[in-house]
Amino acid sequence: MPTNAELCKRVELLGSAFDQKLNDVVDKVVPAVRERIAGEACSEDADIKTEIEEFHRSLSFMNELLEKLKKENDSLKATNQSLTSRNSIVEKRFSEMEQYSRKSNVEIKVVPSTKGESCVAIVKTIGGKTEFLVSESDLDIVHRVLSKADTPHIIVWFCSRANNAEFLSKARKACLQTKDLGIHEAKSRPVYVNEPLTPENKRLFAKALKLKKKKRLAVPTD
Repeated sequence: MPTNAELCKRVELLGSAFDQKLNDVVDKVVPAVRERIAGEACSEDADIKTEIEEFHRSLSFMNELLEKLKKENDSLKATNQSLTSRNSIVEKRFSEMEQYSRKSNVEIKVVPSTKGESCVAIVKTIGGKTEFLVSESDLDIVHRVLSKADTPHIIVWFCSRANNAEFLSKARKACLQTKDLGIHEAKSRPVYVNEPLTPENKRLFAKALKLKKKKRLAVPTD
């Protein structure tokens, strides 16, 4: 049997051999592990770099698209402003033409309506009271029209704008009352003779009346 010294010697030899083998394994494994880790790191870095590049490309595309949309929006705004301006001009001209077309018209308000009445006779009476004699040949159309007021207004179309203007001027200056037309009421009311207004001008006139009531604007209301 081997002595203790021999056994110790063998153990030392085995330990030395094991250490050598372990060192050999470490020398082989560690570089391999390091190489693998470095490779994986490079691969991950490459993937990250690729993702960043794709992100930059996407961001660049979005910026270009945004700039394009901004330019289109600016162009649409400019077009809209131009169309709005042109539309305002057209509306103004149309309103002026519509108002001008009423130069041969007269609107008579606050004359009570009676059964079997003659609107032509009412116009003649007003003409007689204002020293402007009106004949049927001077008139084109005379009729009442519905209104928000209790009494329908009388619309008069003269054949001549000159006669229309003179009738309108004299009737306004006369400041007639319903009693002047032979209409008997508990309280006589003023009769208004005006040039008919377009819907837009009526709106502006109503606004002017409100301002006048607030004493912020001096405006003729006849």
